[in-house]
Amino acid sequence: MTAWYYNNLDKNSKQLFEDLFGSLSVNAVDNSSVQTKENSDAFIVTAALPGAKRDDIKISSQGNAITLTYLPKDANPFARNISRSWGAKGLDVDGLNARYVDGILSIVVPKLKKDPEPKVKTFNIA
Repeated sequence: MTAWYYNNLDKNSKQLFEDLFGSLSVNAVDNSSVQTKENSDAFIVTAALPGAKRDDIKISSQGNAITLTYLPKDANPFARNISRSWGAKGLDVDGLNARYVDGILSIVVPKLKKDPEPKVKTFNIA
């Protein structure tokens, strides 16, 4: 079934279709891809949000969690809210850097610098 045909169904027909087959996704944001990776210096999140508006994307932190939220403000009935959270323990949340370019959101969160191990010193007694 094409998206055009689905969009032109009346409300009852849409409900019947969704009850039988589930929701039809025609907005690329519904099928967003969120990937995480980690290297020795940072935690990196890459999210494909094609068609999303920058103002509809929010990144927040609370305690030991970082949350990415997409809340579309337009009237598109197919746009879905997206929310993903990750543990932030050992990360420098204040150093978080985010960029949204051509439908790709990149978030880089540096790791906290660990204090060097205390050195054991031996002192001579005079």
